[in-house]
Amino acid sequence: MSFMRVVSEILQGINDVSCYFDDILCHSKSKEDHEKLLTLVHMRLEEAGLQLNKEKCVHRKSEITFLGHVKDSEGCRLDPRKVEAIQEMSEPKDTAELRRYIAIVNYLCRYLTCQQYLNH
Repeated sequence: MSFMRVVSEILQGINDVSCYFDDILCHSKSKEDHEKLLTLVHMRLEEAGLQLNKEKCVHRKSEITFLGHVKDSEGCRLDPRKVEAIQEMSEPKDTAELRRYIAIVNYLCRYLTCQQYLNH
């Protein structure tokens, strides 16, 4: 069983927790809720015999960049660095590049309206 699957099973049923490989993202609406969530996550991991690398932990941030997204109290948006990289892409020159561009556009659909695509 993969490490990611093990961690996901350990933290199963805890709302506001996202796991991706060896990263665990806990997000809450208030400081009090966040403290409770962190305590619960730490307890579950400890009960399973897992330890966190304290040097890699980042706690109590109001904004975080995670997997190409910026998450904060307002919601989730694309990382501006990703947007800039997409804007600087050259026009597709072959089928492989066109497929790559279409995949990126499909991924971005949740953030942009059709009109924004047509204007580019």
